[in-house]
Amino acid sequence: MSRRFPRASFRRAHLLTALVVATALIGCGGKAKKPDKDASSPADVQAAPEIQSATDSAAATDTETDSATATDTETATDTETETDTETETDTETETDTETETDTETETDTETETDTETETDTETETDTETATETATDSATATDTETDSATATDTETATDTDTDTDTAHDAGAAEDAKGTTDTVAVNGTDAASVADTFDALCATDGCIPKPKPVDVVFKASTGPLLNPERGWYRHKASHSHAIKPLTVSELAQVRVQHAMSLIYRIWYLQKWRESALPKSQLDAIIKDFAAMRTAGIKAIVRFAYTKESITNPTGWPPKPPYGDATKPVILQHIAQLAPLFKANADVIVAVQAGFIGIWGEWYYTTHFGDPLKGPYTAANWKDRGDVVDALLAAVPHPLTIQLRTPLYKTTLVGSTTPVAAKACLGKSKVARLSHHNDCFLASATVFCTWANAAKQYPYVAADTRCVPIGGETCNVNAPRTDCKTAMAELAKFHYTFLNSQYHPKVLAAWQTQGCTKTITNRLGYRLRLVSAALPSAHRPGDTMRLVLKLQNDGYAAPVLPRNLRLFLRNTVTGKLWRATLPADLRTMVPDAIGKGQLSINTTVALPASMHLGKYDMLVRLEDPAPKLAGRPEFAIRLANSGYLDDNGALQPMWDAKTGMHKVGAMTVSQFSPPSTEKAATTLVAVP
Repeated sequence: MSRRFPRASFRRAHLLTALVVATALIGCGGKAKKPDKDASSPADVQAAPEIQSATDSAAATDTETDSATATDTETATDTETETDTETETDTETETDTETETDTETETDTETETDTETETDTETETDTETATETATDSATATDTETDSATATDTETATDTDTDTDTAHDAGAAEDAKGTTDTVAVNGTDAASVADTFDALCATDGCIPKPKPVDVVFKASTGPLLNPERGWYRHKASHSHAIKPLTVSELAQVRVQHAMSLIYRIWYLQKWRESALPKSQLDAIIKDFAAMRTAGIKAIVRFAYTKESITNPTGWPPKPPYGDATKPVILQHIAQLAPLFKANADVIVAVQAGFIGIWGEWYYTTHFGDPLKGPYTAANWKDRGDVVDALLAAVPHPLTIQLRTPLYKTTLVGSTTPVAAKACLGKSKVARLSHHNDCFLASATVFCTWANAAKQYPYVAADTRCVPIGGETCNVNAPRTDCKTAMAELAKFHYTFLNSQYHPKVLAAWQTQGCTKTITNRLGYRLRLVSAALPSAHRPGDTMRLVLKLQNDGYAAPVLPRNLRLFLRNTVTGKLWRATLPADLRTMVPDAIGKGQLSINTTVALPASMHLGKYDMLVRLEDPAPKLAGRPEFAIRLANSGYLDDNGALQPMWDAKTGMHKVGAMTVSQFSPPSTEKAATTLVAVP
């Protein structure tokens, strides 16, 4: 279906004139002839300037009306004379002026005398100009009468939005997209337009706004999108604090084409004391640098990366160098304000704190696995740390645990997150997973206590909560591409370490699956099709339908605002509405199929200017500081959309983070809609 709309100016002028004539005739007790459907034929268009000249000439004669005189002279006295004359001439008393300039001026001049003579004249002749001249001459004679003669002249200037007219932005703002209100036969222009639209709705002269079907083409290359993909490892040590810099993080985006880092702060110096201001300030600077550089982080805190007594040997030997529970809880309380203030640049917080690397295994104070199974006291202490983190880290961020056993034990259930609890604030919905030895062995270095039971559990649980991690050991053929891609999809992986294990990553490169993994880690969203409005009037309600597909391994892990924008093609003025959609539900598996359909209605404000508008969407970060930042907007996996001629049109604008999906016209001549709006466009400051 074409997005272009037929030039309505000729039909518009014909119908306005016909409406004026109809009003005059009805006032005399006569009948108004229905406008011809083919009134805008090429012959009519060519004759219009000559008819207009005759009308202007007639209107320019001296017509003097003494409206103050109370005498009411009826031309036909008290007798209502009905003269039914059907002259086989084709007369159309229509005034059409179209000057190929920036505006179109429509002038209708009507002189009425207060008579009750009913004359039903249907003149059908091909001589329009001569008949019009005669008619106007008869009407425009030099008349001096005391009767109440009503002379109404309407000069309505309409900006034709179908022309490529350059408007002065200031003038457009002053005019507010409306025409001047002038009396026409005692009726204002707005009422005339309403009647005009009513005639068109029944007569078919202006098509009702039908949806435009848009087809989008998928892209195949890698996308630099937030909160997903490969990450770079960035460690900080308390004995030599060195905050991140913007230039350092800019290299992550530019040189490595990544939007994620893994930031671990080792707090060796403070395992027996509170965190000093210098340490807290360094962490704050890290978050500020991330925000400026367009980077987000998976964050973790730990106290040691090796055992104190055997720093270079394996396996480690106690004591391991981690902190006690009271110190950990004190540090979490100190970090709570930082978590809340910087949640916009955090993807997930890993439980950390306990044991070497913060992985909860080799620990001095929470149950040493080399000394036997964990006691009930050990589990309670671990649970207290997790509860403190859940309280300190704001929802919807999750706390990632190292193994499935930790989660099932701490929540007291081996049942995955239920669909109705998914994305909620319950403990089971806020504890997620990280696997730091992906594919390393049959038990994956203690990740799986019982793979037969835990595989289905994690596969279902990660439909609602994120998982990520790293490889840590070569274990071919398990670490080869075939198994890697199958399990990344099965468990809905969102991120992986791009630096470890180097031999596993090199094998993926050699075997040819790195590109696929790069494209599919986390989400990969694309528009499939859309049904978009073509034209609406200000104050009207429009319906739009969007269909999206997720080709990634996982759904987005954090909320997104799906915004619709209308941008005036002349002034650049933006209007915005938020569409009802939660992209986190787009789980790409046999159950969810990664699909999302949006079918909603949006109201256009009555103050919206007339004209042509680009239709755009932006999948923006909900954080106020990041909402307008293109680095934090999701780029769709589309190379463009097909226009009416089948040509591929670009969508993505890297400067705004918006995608153009189509165009529409806001016109006062569009038939009204009766739908109820789900949301309303608001002006963007």
